[in-house]
Amino acid sequence: MQDLLSVAALPSESEALKMLPKKDIDWGIRVPRSWVWYDENEEREEQKKDRRKTYPTAGHAHMLNVPQSQKKLDRILDMIRGLHYEEAVTQCQMVPHKAARLLLP
Repeated sequence: MQDLLSVAALPSESEALKMLPKKDIDWGIRVPRSWVWYDENEEREEQKKDRRKTYPTAGHAHMLNVPQSQKKLDRILDMIRGLHYEEAVTQCQMVPHKAARLLLP
């Protein structure tokens, strides 16, 4: 019973490096991995399904040739996301950003 409860000593870092095959030792050089944790396309599809479940009645819009960066537009979209239409329009009118004016109807 005593043998089952004893904990094996973990090797030190230098001992662990000695146990690894030479090709697996990272000497400060990023080693490319042959495996992938997940498929990007499947991950995007899962995120779309989750959004559709969370916001079943939400609409979406596409804008082309907008003279503003996506990062600046995202800042305003994050601010109004989840608000009612009237509140979102009021917020866009009050914010002194060009991106907010672009989002107004």
